[in-house]
Amino acid sequence: MNLDSLFYPKSVLLIGSSKMRGKFVLTSPEIFREVKRNLAKFDGKKTFVDIDVSKVIPYSELVVITLPAKKVMEILPGVRGKFVIILSGGFSNNEKEEMVRISMRKKFRILGPNSVCGIIEPEKKLDTTFEKGMYLRKGKVSVVSQSGGIGATLLDLFSYHRVGISKFVWIGDAADINETDVLEYLVNDRETGIILMYAEGIRDTGRFMRTAKGSKKPILIMKGGISDCARDRALSHTGSLSTESRVYEAAFRQSGVTESKSLGELFNYALVIDHYKPVRGNRLAIVSNTGGSSILAADWCSLFGVELSKFSEKTKKDIRKSYSGIHPINPMDIIADADGKRYKGIIDILIKDKNVDGIVLVAQLKSCALKERDLRFIKKSLFSKPVIICAPGAGDFTKVKNVLADIPVFSSVKNAVKAFRNLHDFSKTNGHAKQ
Repeated sequence: MNLDSLFYPKSVLLIGSSKMRGKFVLTSPEIFREVKRNLAKFDGKKTFVDIDVSKVIPYSELVVITLPAKKVMEILPGVRGKFVIILSGGFSNNEKEEMVRISMRKKFRILGPNSVCGIIEPEKKLDTTFEKGMYLRKGKVSVVSQSGGIGATLLDLFSYHRVGISKFVWIGDAADINETDVLEYLVNDRETGIILMYAEGIRDTGRFMRTAKGSKKPILIMKGGISDCARDRALSHTGSLSTESRVYEAAFRQSGVTESKSLGELFNYALVIDHYKPVRGNRLAIVSNTGGSSILAADWCSLFGVELSKFSEKTKKDIRKSYSGIHPINPMDIIADADGKRYKGIIDILIKDKNVDGIVLVAQLKSCALKERDLRFIKKSLFSKPVIICAPGAGDFTKVKNVLADIPVFSSVKNAVKAFRNLHDFSKTNGHAKQ
């Protein structure tokens, strides 16, 4: 399905009400105002129709509707365009079937209903959500979510960590356009490098898996509704009939889809791919100012199939010469009195080692001499290899993140090591890493 006019429309029309309140919060006048505020930034023709003031609905390539279900069904036959996003929910199955019949007759396609947030395309400044203060940067990660809330959580993570977005789409109840339609578009989209998805059910499993298997891009999915009680809830939530988890797991494996077990795992993949350049190998160096963290990092390397780098003789010699008392073995404990100058000096040596493909830098502030300001050198350095930062704990993470801003920071050595593994897998899939 060609979704160009959904993500790159020449014109956008928002239809809402300044007075009408439905059963759902997404039909309130406040939501109409917030969506209008975001769409005012759209790089193209935009029109706003308050249905309480005007009954005239002009043609627009993309139409966004925030009205209650009953009112949507009244005005839908008069809508003219290529795509219609229905943010509001509360539609019966009969109403959903009727809206699809209307769309077929009027020759437009529907995203939703119950889309909740619609779509985001940063290049066109197209944002149909009602979220405030989101940092939206153009990037290569596309996200598809059946759930409004889960999608909003991921959007919040993307904004906080400054991850670049290619496209963000909430499909909701998917009465017309479904997850497979969007996937087919994204696997052929030049602006998309990675596809993340949250799904509670897949309506056309065969076509979905064929599309995924033919994709040259990484596809990561988190499947909701894997327990018996959750499957029942998924049906009432997004109308998704959820198959047993083991059936999906087998299908995902066969089609090359990576299944994530948590939103954090799903997001961390996007975070590292967005920020770091591809790597050529799977050999990792660990640098830490505490012995315990370095040992845990080595354990996670073993569990995730990451190889610990074997330092060259020149690297060992240079470290011994410049930093007496530090043993040049991997993982490397550079002692609790390490400051930013020591970290930088050792990283500069390791970067030059051909046996090192990447570095995990563990920076613990508590019980150590290191201060968050000591890590400012990371922002100024253009490392030729990925240096993945880990600040264990809540307080240390917040302090280091505030200093490093746009640079990814992980709060556990597990996630930092897994991030490198994800980067290697992505690099291998895209032909950068050695097989």
